[in-house]
Order: sequence, then structure tokens, then C-alpha cells
Amino acid sequence: MNKLNLSSKMLVKLLLALSVGTMAFDAAACHSWDIPCKARDAYNRAKQAADDAARLAQQQADDAARLAQQQADAAAAAAAAAADAVTAAANALAQQGAAISSTEMNTLVSQAKNVYADSTGAMTNGYNASVNKFQGLLTAALDAIWRSAAKKFVASNGQMILDMKHRAQSLDANGQAALNRVKRAIGAKRIDEQARADMQTLVQAIVYGGNNIGSAVTHSSFGIQYCDTVGAGYAGGETCYMMIMQTYLENGQFKVGLARSFGAAASPYPSDVGIDQTYGIFWGPGGIDDNNGASIGMALGVVLDEGLEVGVSWGIPTAIPDPSAIVPGVSISIGGGLKGQYSLTAGYTQVLVKL
Repeated sequence: MNKLNLSSKMLVKLLLALSVGTMAFDAAACHSWDIPCKARDAYNRAKQAADDAARLAQQQADDAARLAQQQADAAAAAAAAAADAVTAAANALAQQGAAISSTEMNTLVSQAKNVYADSTGAMTNGYNASVNKFQGLLTAALDAIWRSAAKKFVASNGQMILDMKHRAQSLDANGQAALNRVKRAIGAKRIDEQARADMQTLVQAIVYGGNNIGSAVTHSSFGIQYCDTVGAGYAGGETCYMMIMQTYLENGQFKVGLARSFGAAASPYPSDVGIDQTYGIFWGPGGIDDNNGASIGMALGVVLDEGLEVGVSWGIPTAIPDPSAIVPGVSISIGGGLKGQYSLTAGYTQVLVKL
């Protein structure tokens, strides 16, 4: 019995030894004849390579995701900075484009009186010649003809006039800044390429409603003016300083000019007594040079549904045809004025500079 137990114990020990020896053998390098060991080793290496590749792919994906997030964050920051810059620029432009105050307008008119002083002699001579012609034409019958022609023109073109007025009053920040630069350039008697660019901006915005300037065959002119206006009951007068741009090409350019005009009116309707500085726009047939010389104008006072003050004018002809057959120039007061209603005006315009 003891021998059997001893043999059993020895057998167990032997089996344990064999088991341990086998595990140790398994952990060692495979022998050339051990196919299962080699298969298992190849499997382990393949699995390790797959695991390494998966970890590398995950790491690359994580790196790409981090890079994409960094780029997205940078783009968002750049967009925010750009938006801030645009907002700041728009605010600065809006400040630059703020309406010229009445104080500054008075200053500009005073400045203009000084810098345009060299044209006073020619203006006086021209105006006197205009008045001489005017007096020869001023009869009750002709007054009625011009008044009828003026009313007919406004009735036929009222929507065009209102549209230009609305667009002039609703300029965006860029247009308002261009307008104010033009006003200041007029006051300084300064005309340059900036003035040409600003006038082109205003023509597109006010005359063509934001579209490009029309066909070169449209032989007309557009202008910005401000006037020193005097009302004196049944009589009145004004001196205007203006910048004009042709709406057609001349030698490949939209020509721009500076001009000064003077007019005096007599009316059966009283106007306010006082002095005012007014801003307005005007449009008329022909080019800059066609604005030179004597004219007869009709100040219509407050017309159209919006109480808009409008004036029309014709160059004084040597013979008097029916003025209703001739397209007049039209001026639109944007900032108010003191012209009497239906006052016939003798005027004279002198173009001082053309670029």
C-alpha cells in the first residue's frame, strides 16, 4: 500500500515536472520541427503588427482631428477678427460719411466765397449780359410760356425726379462719404482724380440706381451743388458752387468740372426773408461746357406730392422757340431753400475748371 502511494506521488511529481518543462519549452524559441509552435509564433507576430498598425492609425487619426480642430479654431478666430475689422471699418466709414453739419456748411460757403473770388469779375459781366437778354425776353406772355413748359416737364418726369431725390437721401456709407468729399472739394475749389471717382460713385448711385453709368450716347451731365441763397420777400438771389460730371465718355474719360453760377429772381409769390445754405443735385442735357453762359430758369417752389422744391432752366436762345420742346436742366433741393414759388430767374454759369 505504501509502495503504491509512493508511486502515485512520484507519478504526480513527474507529470508536474513535464508540464512545467512543456511551458518553459513553449516560451522558448520554436524548434524547426515544431510546426504548431511556429504557427502560433507567426500568429502572435501578425497580431502584434496589426495591433501596432491600429494604434498608429488611431494616433494619426487623433493627430489629424487635433490639427483640423486647430485649423477650425484658427479660421474661426480669423473670421471673427475679419468681422471685427469690417465692423470697425464700416463704423469709421459711417462716421466719415455723417451728414455735414450746418456749421460746417456755413464754413464751406465762406471758404468757397474766398477761393472763387477770382471769378467774380467774369461772373458779374456774364450776369449783367444775361440780365440784359432776360429783360428783353421778360414779358407776361413769355413768362406764361416758360411757366407752362416747366410745369409740363415736372408733370412728365415727376417720378424720375422723386427717384433721384430718394436715392440722394438714402446713400449708403460709401456714397455719403463720397458726397461729403465732393462738397468739401467744391468748397476748396479742388478737382482731381478722387473727385472724378467720387462723382462717378454718385452718378451711379443717384442717377442710375446703383447700376453702371449708362450708354455713352446719353449726352447729359449730373452735378452736386450748394448754394448761398437770399430770400427777400418778392425777390431773391443765390450763388451756387457746383461740381459737374458728364455721363458719357469724352476721350475715354468721364469729364468733371467745377462751376459757379449766380441767379436773381422776381416772383409774385413772397419767399422767406433771410439767408440759407442749401444742398442739391441737378441733371441736364449736354456736357459740362453746355452749362456755360446765360440762362432763364423757373423756380417752381414746392411741387410734387412730397413737397419737393424743384427748379428748371434753359439756356437763353437767340430766338425763342417753344421751350416745352426743349429738355431743360433740373435742380432738386435736398436741404431746403428759400426760392419763391414760380419765380422766373435770370442766371449765368461759368465753368472754371474741367478735368
